[in-house]
This record gives sequence, structure tokens and C-alpha cells, in this order.
Amino acid sequence: MIVSVSLLLLGIIGVWIGSGFAINNVSRLALRARVPSFFMSFLLLGFLTSFSEIFVGVSALIDNVPDVFVGNLLGSSVVVFFLVIPLFALLCNGITLNHTFSFSHLVLSSIVVLLPALLTLDNVITPLDGLILVVVYAFLLVVQGKDSIRHLEMLTSGRKVRNMLSLLLKTIGSVAIIFVGANLVIDQVLYLGSVLKIQPFVLSFILISIGTNIPELSIAIRSLFEKKTTIAFGNYVGSASFNTLELGLLSMIHGQKIPALGSNYAVILFAVGMFLFLIFSRSKKSISRKESLVLLLVYVGIILMELFLKGGWNLW
Repeated sequence: MIVSVSLLLLGIIGVWIGSGFAINNVSRLALRARVPSFFMSFLLLGFLTSFSEIFVGVSALIDNVPDVFVGNLLGSSVVVFFLVIPLFALLCNGITLNHTFSFSHLVLSSIVVLLPALLTLDNVITPLDGLILVVVYAFLLVVQGKDSIRHLEMLTSGRKVRNMLSLLLKTIGSVAIIFVGANLVIDQVLYLGSVLKIQPFVLSFILISIGTNIPELSIAIRSLFEKKTTIAFGNYVGSASFNTLELGLLSMIHGQKIPALGSNYAVILFAVGMFLFLIFSRSKKSISRKESLVLLLVYVGIILMELFLKGGWNLW
């Protein structure tokens, strides 16, 4: 147990360091490319912070336990919107969501994040469900990128290209650190979960989803220490939205029905929570301390439903 906890801490430190490097390099990359930071954080950083989810998904397919990656990807979106962001808002006495979303775009993004959970109401994910998720994500990307991509400047300077390649390589190196650290975290979370006798889907939904969101948690904690109460909301929405794409692709690759034996009541509460998040963020593009408490209660409610409904936790 001591060794497991030590490796868990080592993994967290690795992801902490890697996420700091990644954020700095992606920010500089956005400035060099003259691409709006929202688009870069939504697409690139959102993708990079999802590397650990990709690893879990591929490993689950190889080990023939697809319900693990379904639970992880669903749980990851819950962690982002109802744990990471509201916890950061609570500790900072409120935060500002720095983004260029119109409300209609924010609604579309929320639908994309929520859709995978809604498709599990029949307790399975099919290859057709996967195709739907991929198409919906592609539509979101087109809508979000339309206004941003027009600002992209042509890179005609050889020196400018070399500088950008250097930053890109540094970013990839940062992701490698995150990848190794996240793997350590995931392995130890799996071990601790097996000791607690939690079913695979629920285990991945609750525990692994926190482990694979260490990059997002690290970004929030680093911002807290640096006393920055404005968060790059595009990164969090990009990460949660990318979970939809991953689930769609992995489901299609698997090619068979995948059991998703979570609680339907938890899915309903997830939908209610996303609606509340939309209302809160629309008001002043901010989340207050009181609003963050409401969102955290949604998270606690979802977790309790997953644990104690449908036999998620084998207590006996």
C-alpha cells in the first residue's frame, strides 16, 4: 500500500510539471501562429490533456474491457464540469470564464458533452452511437473553428516556422511527461479500486476519471497558486468535448455493443447539472462561490448514485 501511494504521488508530480510546460508552450505557440488563444486551447490543449483518456481507452480495448473506457470518458466530463471548475471557483471565491463563446455555441458544446451520457440510457453504447458522436463532434469543431480560423496568418518566414517547430517539439515533450505521470496515477487508482471491490464501469467512472483529469486539475491548482482567477475555459470545454470524439471512435473500432451499466438517475442529474452550468456561466461569464457549491453537490449526487444504485459497489 505504501509503494502504491508513493507511485501515485510521483505520478501526480510528473503530471503537474508536464502540464505547466505544456500550458506555457501552447500559449507561446498561439502567439507565434497569431491564432486566437481560445481556438488553440479548445483544439490543441484540449486534445493534449486528453492523452491519458486515450491511453485508458486503447488499453481497455486491448484487454477486452470496453466498459472501462466508457465509464472513464463519461466520468471525465463529469469531473471537468462538476469537480475541477467548481472546486477552483470555490477556492478562489469565484472565477471568470475567459472565452469567446456565444451562448448558442456554449449550448452546442454542452449538448456534445452530455450526448454520450444520454446514449447510455439504454445501458449500451453501439457502433451507431459511436458514429453519431463523431459526427456531432465534427459539427461542433466546424462551428467553433469558423470564426477563429479566419485569423490564421500565413507562415512565410522560415525562421518563424523553425521557432514554431521548436515550440511544438517542446509541447510534445511536455505531453510525454504528462503521459508517463498519468499512467502511474491510473495504475495505482486501478489497484486501490480493486481493493475497494468497485465494479469496472463505476470504478472507471469515479476513480480513473479523476486520475485521467490530473492535467486539468493541475492547471487549476497552478492558476490558484499564481492567483489567477480567470481560467482558459476553452481548454476545459475542449477536453470534455474531446471525450465525446474518443468515445465515438473507440466504440466504432470495437464494433460491438458495449455495456454501460451506470445509473440512469445519474444521467438525469448530469443533464440537470449541465443546464445549471449554462445558466450560471451565461449570467456574467463567471462562476460564483455559491454557484460552485451547487455544482459540487451535483457531482456528489452523481457519484452516490453510481455507487449505490445498480450494485455499483459490492459491499458484501
